[in-house]
Amino acid sequence: MQGSFYNEGFATGPGLTGPVFFRSWSPPTRRASVLYIHGVGGNSADCRRLAERLLGIGCGTIAIDMPGNGHSPPDARPRNERMLGQMRFLRSLLPDPRRERAALVCDSGGALLGFPLLHSLRREPWAAAVPIVLAEPVFGHDSSTHAFINSCHTFFGRSYPSLDAAVAAWQATALSQVAFDTDADRRDFVAGLLAPSGAALVPKCDVARHRELLRTKDFELLTGKQPIPNPTLVLWTEGGRLIGKYDAEVRRVFPAAQVHLARGAGHPLPIVREAELSAVQRFLAVQLGVASFA
Repeated sequence: MQGSFYNEGFATGPGLTGPVFFRSWSPPTRRASVLYIHGVGGNSADCRRLAERLLGIGCGTIAIDMPGNGHSPPDARPRNERMLGQMRFLRSLLPDPRRERAALVCDSGGALLGFPLLHSLRREPWAAAVPIVLAEPVFGHDSSTHAFINSCHTFFGRSYPSLDAAVAAWQATALSQVAFDTDADRRDFVAGLLAPSGAALVPKCDVARHRELLRTKDFELLTGKQPIPNPTLVLWTEGGRLIGKYDAEVRRVFPAAQVHLARGAGHPLPIVREAELSAVQRFLAVQLGVASFA
């Protein structure tokens, strides 16, 4: 969009042990802001297509490479301490809706940070006005998610001599369930997960965190949690594993949720397809009051 502004660099803030890489997209006249939290193995580039789409409704986006992913160095603290610190930092990025309309987008495993963040804000009167998008969210770890993480690790735990080889490796894992509108979109997305290192392409994620997840015992975030009243859009994929596990509980914890069921898509990252991009744009345009969208 003419007049829009893209920025990237490193930022520091409360709760962090070092700098983190960020990307931001700002329209000519910003009327609202989205904070995007990427999933396990992802990075801030994952939201590029969504961020560019939201410029059309006057909505800016900020996305962070969480420590150990993308261009951000790892955070060596123990898991609980690390998560608390990162939640504190994310909270500092979320605009107070009393000053600027704000929304939160959690992609896949981004819900593992986003949901505790929302739960910690339940007693803040202004926080209930923040619209939420949960894209195929993950709220825990069980045999199903363990199998998926293990399959992902076969992709993220390797290096590749070419992008063609990386795309072939992607197609051989559970990640290949992800539907893109075109093969070019798929190649572009896979390329965003990799960085050159000598003669090879290597994943831009903290492989040690994948191994940590594979060693993690079962856990569940939703069980027993009080309802969160925020307007919420949940993107599920047809026949996906997580919809059967989480749908009823997500509707209980997020009673104001709207559900978009994707067809021909898979977990994770459903916000790369036109149908899901449009669904998110419509939802946020209405909830943020930023623009009409036919």
